[in-house]
Amino acid sequence: LTTLLYGSETWVTYSSHIRLLERLHQRCLRTILQIHWSDLVTNVEVLEQAEIPSKEALIAKSQLRWAGHVFRMKDHRLPKIALYGEIRTGHRYRGAPKKRYKDYLKKTFTACNIDHQNWSDYAADRSAWRLISSKG
Repeated sequence: LTTLLYGSETWVTYSSHIRLLERLHQRCLRTILQIHWSDLVTNVEVLEQAEIPSKEALIAKSQLRWAGHVFRMKDHRLPKIALYGEIRTGHRYRGAPKKRYKDYLKKTFTACNIDHQNWSDYAADRSAWRLISSKG
């Protein structure tokens, strides 16, 4: 899992990425637990049997933890500048724009029932943020 999710706190993951990660992880778990495809065991049952949350939940947890860490950094640090900065020049290609990290973080806040307007108030207190991010 550590190799599979290395650096996932900074990823902008699309549903196709999550689907590929889940597929690989399910294949590995089914091999470890010796579950054959003809046994007709669902993916949810495999995760329950292995007592492991889904990859999407693990990625969301690591991203929330990282966001709190970056918020508590000093203002001159590069990760904080990159998170709160805006691109002033450049162009985007036609079609739907690619998601930014901030956009995906807002989606994660919504999925975890965290108010994205006031998340910085929670993140200022490390122990409270750790509790909120793990609960979400």
